[in-house]
Amino acid sequence: FSFEFVFTATNEDEYSQVRNIIQMFRLHSRPGFAFAEQDALYTFPNEFGIVFRKMQNGKYVENNHLPKLHDCVCTKVDTNFAPGGQWLAHNDGEPISISLSLGFTETQKNTQKDIGAGY
Repeated sequence: FSFEFVFTATNEDEYSQVRNIIQMFRLHSRPGFAFAEQDALYTFPNEFGIVFRKMQNGKYVENNHLPKLHDCVCTKVDTNFAPGGQWLAHNDGEPISISLSLGFTETQKNTQKDIGAGY
């Protein structure tokens, strides 16, 4: 499954936050090395626990209208720095708008029992 986001930063602080969000997903979607002194053995990418929530009585609660998800790995991080089809930037070169597309895969297969339990 995938999620699509479009960020429009109006100042340096907002652009920095957007850059950090994109960097975080890029970092955690890639493997590392098991031993710092060797580049021979990869580790698995980090897992994400995704829960769909809704606001109810001033609190966030699980949204039971959407499926539950097992832990996931991020398998796709795509960025587009010209999501309107045209490059637009602030005076210092920061893009005005950035789209971020994320793809996730659950770490375990869903069975009929899982689907019956809301997965």
